[in-house]
Amino acid sequence: RYLDGTGREVAGRKQLAAYARAHESPPVKFPKHMSWAPVIDIDGRQAKARGMFAILNRGPEGPVVDVYGSYDDEMAVGSDGVWRFTVRLSIIEAMSRTFQLANAPR
Repeated sequence: RYLDGTGREVAGRKQLAAYARAHESPPVKFPKHMSWAPVIDIDGRQAKARGMFAILNRGPEGPVVDVYGSYDDEMAVGSDGVWRFTVRLSIIEAMSRTFQLANAPR
């Protein structure tokens, strides 16, 4: 969800890969994505978590925080024993005026 209350969905491996490719990367930008302090509630083969995130970057006058907020996640363990995200909701609390959102894949 964005500051104006709107949102979008990116689902499946193909859309996630396209979304990741749409972000600016070196040499245009040098983003550093940090996430921390997850609180995880495990219930059998499913789990819910909430944590915080920030994306830092190099600005014209030094480091900047491009965007920060929290994640609401849902995960499930597959038949192979590997935990995978089933839902990740990014709740954006603030973003810099220079932060460019990547377009969602179509």
